[in-house]
Amino acid sequence: MAKTDRKKTSRRKIPWKRTASLILLGFCIAAAIALTAIPNGWERTYALFGLTDVGDKADDAPFSFHVLNVGKADAMLLCCEGSTMLVDCGMSDDGEDIARYLQKRKIAHLDYAVCTHPDSDHIGGYGELLSRISANNFLLPPLPKEMTDNNPDYEEAMRVVKEKQILSGTVQAGDSLALGSAEISVLSPKKLMDSTNNNSLVLKVTYGETTLLLMGDAEAEAERLLLEQPELLSANVLKVGHHGSKTSTTEPFLKAVSPTYGVISVGRDRNELPRDEVLRRLETHQVKTYRTDRCGDIVFTSDGKEVAVAWENENG
Repeated sequence: MAKTDRKKTSRRKIPWKRTASLILLGFCIAAAIALTAIPNGWERTYALFGLTDVGDKADDAPFSFHVLNVGKADAMLLCCEGSTMLVDCGMSDDGEDIARYLQKRKIAHLDYAVCTHPDSDHIGGYGELLSRISANNFLLPPLPKEMTDNNPDYEEAMRVVKEKQILSGTVQAGDSLALGSAEISVLSPKKLMDSTNNNSLVLKVTYGETTLLLMGDAEAEAERLLLEQPELLSANVLKVGHHGSKTSTTEPFLKAVSPTYGVISVGRDRNELPRDEVLRRLETHQVKTYRTDRCGDIVFTSDGKEVAVAWENENG
């Protein structure tokens, strides 16, 4: 009998729990609606939790580089004088959030959607994003068929690219693209390599005196090939390769790049990224390093001479 009584008591409490949940949900919806009507409502809410909508700081800059907080994945936005390029698009469940970020920046169209390589944490969100945001071009490195076979994220992205009639193609070392008055030079891959990581597109971005080096997931083998032309590698900002994995950012490579800033796109991960040895190397080279798992979204802006950096989490 006692067991039966406990079950009855439990049943009587469930409606109250549901009612409380519905009240809380209604309050959140009402608060969200109210915030849209209050001047700077969202900004005040961000501030309450020690956050800032850091993307706003870049809206009036002639050049900006946004590293979005998508966990252990990559999603980066380049804006120059009205031209836009997205480099990677996170996992499959990131596409909608990235589209919202672009829309808040009043970006409804991309000049370039670039995928450094077809691993799920780089191409995964493109299917959803490109169904919401139009693009002129979708670019990848040249890859053998076996590196894209049985890859549902790649297949979905290419399905949407075809459906939306987006021009798709490949780029490799020696190619270059114009983004406003910025130049995007493709430094890698120089040749077909044995892994998707080492076949990553490596991009050198030049805007006036400001330079960025975006490494995708390139590892030590790709870095060794890049070191054949060390004069091309120097950069103010280094997007650290492979989320701070020990397989990347070797000592000779870091010495050649000699960055002022490093940025690592990373989240909680069983591999405990970024690795301590990589962080120590960056510190030894006096690289001021920012991490999305601590800073949230990170935005670099430039007037072609000076570089400024801002981040979302003021406590990061």
